[in-house]
Amino acid sequence: MCCDLKVGNESASLTTRFQAIEYAIVISMGRQVSDALDLMPNVSGACGAFRRSALLQVGGLDMEVAEDAALTMKLRQVGYKIRFAPGAVGKTKVPETVTGLTLQRLRWDAGLITIWCRRYIGNISPLSPNFRLTEALVILDIIWFSIVLPLVFPIYCVWLWSQIGEFAFTLLGAIFLGLVALDVLVCILARVPLRLFPYVPLYTLMQNLVMRPVRIAALVGELIFVYSRRDNFIPEQQRWRLP
Repeated sequence: MCCDLKVGNESASLTTRFQAIEYAIVISMGRQVSDALDLMPNVSGACGAFRRSALLQVGGLDMEVAEDAALTMKLRQVGYKIRFAPGAVGKTKVPETVTGLTLQRLRWDAGLITIWCRRYIGNISPLSPNFRLTEALVILDIIWFSIVLPLVFPIYCVWLWSQIGEFAFTLLGAIFLGLVALDVLVCILARVPLRLFPYVPLYTLMQNLVMRPVRIAALVGELIFVYSRRDNFIPEQQRWRLP
């Protein structure tokens, strides 16, 4: 079971306010949609609940940087349903500086490669003994929206510039305003406190100008240099246990 995770130190800085908006969009709303479609990809390590028998069946947590995602996928693979419980609310402290947030997301986003591309990518094949349509859709959803689209975006910008020149800035500006409007709508649906709404345009700007390049750096770094296998999150003497 995945709970509705909120930011406990929301008022600490502008960066934490941005994350409060992000958690409302990605968790409060995003996971309601994932739950309705039975496509829940991850139970956050900050707040989740599991049957003890289920944990024992799959061998508990793995030695992994994204251990919460790995556990969730192991449970899905053996047939357990992962549900979202909006009435179960937990709070977590988030990074208060852009530097701290960047370091956190470099580690988190590397897990997109280690879990869904390296460990479970084979499950999308109908020939795999672990193939199930819903599980394949979970993996494809992550790969398309969280990996392929971010990596393709810089290529799209260069192509757009080559095709229409300076008008590309006007078009990207219009797209940005559309993204702001979409974020505002989702915040309304997620019942985000009114005090956060003035920050939504800046949040959208940060997501696209700062966090998107951070994700691209994490994905490329993990694909080429396998940084996660040298991450201090896992003690050096335990890294031999990594899959």
